[in-house]
Amino acid sequence: MKRTHEQDQALKQTSWINDVKTQWLVDEMGVDRKMRLLEDFGFRADDTPQGTWLVEAGEAVDGASIPPLLWTIVGPPFVGNYRRATVIHDVYCEHQGKVPWEEPRVRSSYDVHKMFLLAMLADHTDYAHACVMYVAVALFGPRWPSERYVPARIQPMGVTDLRDIEGVVNEVLASGTPRDFESLQRELALRFDLPR
Repeated sequence: MKRTHEQDQALKQTSWINDVKTQWLVDEMGVDRKMRLLEDFGFRADDTPQGTWLVEAGEAVDGASIPPLLWTIVGPPFVGNYRRATVIHDVYCEHQGKVPWEEPRVRSSYDVHKMFLLAMLADHTDYAHACVMYVAVALFGPRWPSERYVPARIQPMGVTDLRDIEGVVNEVLASGTPRDFESLQRELALRFDLPR
């Protein structure tokens, strides 16, 4: 299951803006699960204003935008090739797509999750692994109340669900990988009843 030439070309247009620099935050119980960004950071999916995803210094992240059940399968949010994608995804999910520095623009949860997939792939996350994480987040991750889309099922994710997701993602990728990322996302959206 390899990416297509078109997908590789799209990934060549992506870039990271600065490195992630953080400081662990320790709460009153001594837990240090959150981190504060010390510098602005971002991801550029393409050269358009909509393709630039910035997070400002001072924002706190904890990886909670990735459903915790995934952590047992793929690892915790700040480990692996998807950590930078997780930071941006967390901030946009925390603000429900309306980060103060981009007002009045609001990003939909669909667009935030879509950016997560592209950013993971730009950071060399395994193709199938990134697709599974994208589908799990799109199905069971944050969605803003203002959006009209209601998934077919809105219940907590279980291990069976994750195995089903992996199976269907592998089917989609094995059946002649969609040629570009838009086609891939459309196919996954159709298979999982995601917003399109």
